[in-house]
This record gives sequence, C-alpha cells and structure tokens, in this order.
Amino acid sequence: MNRPSRTRRAALTALVAALAVPAAAQVRSGPELQVNSYTPGKQTTSAAAGDGAGSFTIVWTSGEYAAASQDGSGPGVAGQRFDAASARVGAEFQANTYTTEGQRSAAIAADPSGFVVVWTSSSYQYPTDTQDGDGAGVFAQRFDAAGGKVGAELRVNQGTQGDQDSPAVARDAAGNFVVIWRSDDLGSPGPNDDTSGIFGRRCRSEAPAHQEDQHAAQHGCTSSSPNRRVTQRPTC
Repeated sequence: MNRPSRTRRAALTALVAALAVPAAAQVRSGPELQVNSYTPGKQTTSAAAGDGAGSFTIVWTSGEYAAASQDGSGPGVAGQRFDAASARVGAEFQANTYTTEGQRSAAIAADPSGFVVVWTSSSYQYPTDTQDGDGAGVFAQRFDAAGGKVGAELRVNQGTQGDQDSPAVARDAAGNFVVIWRSDDLGSPGPNDDTSGIFGRRCRSEAPAHQEDQHAAQHGCTSSSPNRRVTQRPTC
C-alpha cells in the first residue's frame, strides 16, 4: 500500500472516531412515554422546549374540525409540563382561551422563568368566523414557571388580510420573545406584493404598550429594506 492510501485510511479512521463521539453521548434516558392524557380523536403536530435545567414542556394540536374535540370547538392547543425525570408536572393544560373553530400548529419557547406558546387560529368556514377577522391569524399566550397563564391571550400579527400561519418562536432569559410566521394574502393586494412572505414581531416581557411592532423580511430583505415597517406601541 502506498503512502497516500495509508494517509487517506488514517484520515478516514480519525473522521469516523470523531463522528462517533457525539453519537455515543446521545443515550436514551428512560423509556418512551405517552405525552397526552386526553386520547379521543387526534393529537398531532407537537413541539417541545426545555428550560435549561432539565424540565420541559410539550404542546400539540388536539382534536379535529367538524368533530368532537378537547376544547369543545375544533382543534385546540394542549400542553403538558414534565420535570427533569420526565414525570408529569400538573395536569394537561389548554393553551388557547379562544376556542371557536381551530387553533393548531403550536410552537413553544422556554426559559427558567416560564414559557410562551404561539399557534395559528383559523376557521373551517373560511373566511367567516375567524379570530383576527380575515383568514388565519397568529396568537400567543405567556406562562410563568409554575404553568400559570400570564396576562391574556394576544394577537401577534398586526396585518390581518389573508392568512398568517405556521408560527415559530424564540425567547430570551428575560422573557422577551420573537415570533415569525408565513403571511399569505391569497392573491389580493396587501403588505406582501408577491402573495406569500415571512413576517416577524418582537414582544417584550412587560406590558403590551411597551412591546415593539412587527417588521417584515421577504426575499432576503435586510433592516434597511423599504419593506420593513415599524409602528410605535402596537397591540401585541
């Protein structure tokens, strides 16, 4: 065997050994567990977040349109807290307060002081009976470290035309959070001239009057883009 072949073989061996280190560190901790306690119908589209100390919370969509559901009217957002030993903490909870039609596609972010859950609220009878007045909207609820609701459920999106859905959320150690979502004007003139775009909004942990408004980022726009909108003292 020539020297280049030995060199390549040694390099490959070293690479395999390096890749094996993080794989070996991923060890299952305890058996598989069932998260949901409520079992009728369907429980789907889950998301999870940890607090950095081992405890974690899982949220999911519970129920179906035009069928019996956990929150009494179509899909709703349910959740369950767990401690660092994967034991349930408290009972399964309902994140959404508004229950008409469907609340689904939840996302969650957490830190030691609590967590925030965001979701899409929409109607099976589109465009009627929608929570934000026109198509799907993005809503949020904050929780403290004990799982209690902090303040009222709030609407995140300011623009309501068409659908605002598929949210994601991130939260810092101070409880401030940012939500992003897809906005689809369904082909009608609106804030996004190309029909579908990604929008976001930052919210502080204090009273809503001190929270900052949304800004849009579409097609790779930066903060200097004319597509960015900032309005003082939003409702979020």
